[in-house]
Amino acid sequence: MAEVTALSAGEVLVLRSPFDPHPLHRVMEGRGFARCVRRIAPDDFETDYWRSADAVGHDPVEVDVRGLAPPEPMERTLAALDELPPGGELVQVNDRVPVFLLELLDDRGDTYVIDQDERGTIVRIRTAGP
Repeated sequence: MAEVTALSAGEVLVLRSPFDPHPLHRVMEGRGFARCVRRIAPDDFETDYWRSADAVGHDPVEVDVRGLAPPEPMERTLAALDELPPGGELVQVNDRVPVFLLELLDDRGDTYVIDQDERGTIVRIRTAGP
């Protein structure tokens, strides 16, 4: 936590772990940090934490594209992402993993994490920073 306290705006703490550290996410959010989690392998995660004036206090934008025929889910998601500031977060709720969208996100430099919950496939997307 000493390293976290010493971080200033624009600095990033990078954490590698064998799991997605959900309890730490809650602690960091409570301290005003945004995050981006990347799954590198099934037991290898990299999490970036940073202080962001844009991210603090703002809920992520949610786009529910369940039941829509391609390419509408991708088009709606990209349109919503284009409205976000750098470092903004969007949560896409989908029926499936949006494989073609993920390729575009990689090309744009956006980061994402894919999860599942009772609603379906959840893709948390963080827009590329400045």
